[in-house]
Amino acid sequence: MPIIEVTSLTKLYNRGKVRGIENMNFSVDEGELFGFIGPNGAGKSTTIRILMNMLKPTSGTARIFDLDCSKHSRIIKRDVGYMPSEVRFYPGATVRELLDYACKLRGSAKGSWHELADFFQLDAGKKFSELSIGNRRKLSIINAMMHRPRLLILDEPTGGLDPLMQEKFFEKLLECRKNGATIFFSSHNLSEVQKYCSRVALVKNGHIEMMPELAALSMHFVELAASSDLNMLFDRIHAVGLHHSSGRIRFMLPGEDLSSFLGALAGMDISDVVITKPSLEQLFHKIYYGEETGK
Repeated sequence: MPIIEVTSLTKLYNRGKVRGIENMNFSVDEGELFGFIGPNGAGKSTTIRILMNMLKPTSGTARIFDLDCSKHSRIIKRDVGYMPSEVRFYPGATVRELLDYACKLRGSAKGSWHELADFFQLDAGKKFSELSIGNRRKLSIINAMMHRPRLLILDEPTGGLDPLMQEKFFEKLLECRKNGATIFFSSHNLSEVQKYCSRVALVKNGHIEMMPELAALSMHFVELAASSDLNMLFDRIHAVGLHHSSGRIRFMLPGEDLSSFLGALAGMDISDVVITKPSLEQLFHKIYYGEETGK
């Protein structure tokens, strides 16, 4: 059973004149670390706010733990840790007061924030107004994690964290996953998504453009220069995104075609060939901006 299931989800603003998201479909399985990426305005935060019942959808459904996010929000939120993209707490309250208050609101002593504060090196005696941007992010992370939720929903969680603290964050995130949590997080940082996620949804203009299985991503970027007629070559392989520039030919090649491609090169007058594995960032730019990659 999916932990998150989104079906034909649409959110329109200004009486239907402005699109937030439109006909979005995806699911997140139990125990998965799922990435949700796209530029500003793509619809990531709108989707997350619907999941958290902060916005009502225009149409379609969003379900968590097989419960409707609008109708059963209070029940759902007992087992969800949410971190918004913008961190706002009472400015005059200390970290200790804020986290103790959050425990009381949840009505449970389950978990402890003290361990997390030590791990993330956050001074519990400081007021929120005195915290740096990075420390405010740490506070929000601790608030989301401290009750050991079944599901973590994190909106741009690493923004403002230094590289060392980003590593510690993912160390803790993987520990949460090992202990049974499912993790859904949006990000602009493509390298961290590629490193840690099993799947990712690429969001563009309110739609999901692509949901690749990252572990099985088997495309190759090929760039070659040849004086031979290459029509026979392209009759034998499945070239994607064929592009000619300055005497060189660039294209993407499915991984299963690599052996056929190398065999087809025999006997051809090839002066240069370069084969590389694409990064998620290269695929992202290809999908969003039509940019040639692997140059």
